[in-house]
Amino acid sequence: QHLLDFMSQPGPQMAAADLQAPSSERSTFAEGLGNARLEWLLLQRELETRIRDVEHIHHACAEREAHLQRLHGWMEEQRKQLHEWK
Repeated sequence: QHLLDFMSQPGPQMAAADLQAPSSERSTFAEGLGNARLEWLLLQRELETRIRDVEHIHHACAEREAHLQRLHGWMEEQRKQLHEWK
């Protein structure tokens, strides 16, 4: 979570020494930072999508498991009744 917070913050403020750097160097740095942030946002979106997909799968598996447990209980009851009739 700390990394998410850090990456979501606005860029650092320019220090006096940075202002003296050549304009092309600052532009290159800004472009690189912008590209890194864009990649980070795309990665976040992809992770959120995958997490949502896994949550849906987990929910479906939990429902299936509950159904199987009910079915198992019903089968046990049927087995007991068969043994009582014998």
